[in-house]
Amino acid sequence: MNRLFWGFFLACTLSAWAATCQVTPTQAKVPPLLPESYRFVFVVDTSGSMMGRGDGKAVIFPKVQQELLRFFRTLPPGSEVVLVPFHQGPQGEARFRFPEERAQAEAYVRRLQANGQNTWIYRTLVRLLEGSNQKPGLATAIYIFTDGVDNDRTGPYRMRDVVERLKLKQGPYDWVYYVALGVEVPREGVSWI
Repeated sequence: MNRLFWGFFLACTLSAWAATCQVTPTQAKVPPLLPESYRFVFVVDTSGSMMGRGDGKAVIFPKVQQELLRFFRTLPPGSEVVLVPFHQGPQGEARFRFPEERAQAEAYVRRLQANGQNTWIYRTLVRLLEGSNQKPGLATAIYIFTDGVDNDRTGPYRMRDVVERLKLKQGPYDWVYYVALGVEVPREGVSWI
């Protein structure tokens, strides 16, 4: 859980700092020192193991929900939040503008349930990255919260597929945070972080 706390601490600190800075891009084609707007994408494992099912795992899903709600209170105005629950691939996505739609985002997080069957991390990320669009001046931070390793045996997706899509889609302000809750980050994941 310390990784979850520190990931959110860092993100909250950066978003609070960025909210106090006003940077206007110059006419040159050089990106501004700070992004103009922010998108936070939360890819949340909703497999049953997040609720302690199977192999004596800890019940951590309520804590993830609590941390998301806490994080929402720190976002700079004009931020976009995208929530992508996943187990056997992405289970849809929900988009919210802050602060206008904060109440709807909080209600969405409270309704999430972790009762899925598998943890298909790479398939989920590939689909997410294929559907993402980049805008100049937009910073996108993708947070993956999972307590498992990818167990998708039906598809060809591996970490290298995620990295290839990320290289094609990554903007100058984009970051991916892999938050492993109670498990080690897979070795192949460490090589691209």
